[in-house]
Amino acid sequence: MGIPQTTKNRYLTGATALNIPSKEGTGDWHFIEVFQGTHGRTAGPFQVAGIDMPDTTSILGLEEVEDRSADLVRCGLEQSYPVFAASHYRAMTDLVYARLHDGKGLDSYRVDDWFPVNEDQQKLREMLKKIEPSLSTSASKELYRWIKEQHLESA
Repeated sequence: MGIPQTTKNRYLTGATALNIPSKEGTGDWHFIEVFQGTHGRTAGPFQVAGIDMPDTTSILGLEEVEDRSADLVRCGLEQSYPVFAASHYRAMTDLVYARLHDGKGLDSYRVDDWFPVNEDQQKLREMLKKIEPSLSTSASKELYRWIKEQHLESA
């Protein structure tokens, strides 16, 4: 399975985008497993906004969605088409929104795993605040409980 074709509105997000290396050093570290496959497993699965994950463009617009083709080329993956992906901040926000939208909790997510530096946590917190108005009351409470638990209110 190759990387699916993407657009600015249908971009790689969630765990997929968190595994594209960033200049900030944020994100996950399973690039080869996700994008090339290992141990007899093929690449993927790929999470695409609006297909595999909720579409958050009505809430966040195209903020933090960018052409990441050059980053993939630096990692040895040539594509014949642009690959749009969420930044790590947007990818995490999309993950959080998807869990809350589905009525699931956030306890399995640890911000320090992907955003170890305070400045990065602050940037994530600012993006998370943007989804709050679109959440139900119970989902909003869960979001703020989790933000407090993750020590993001002081980030």
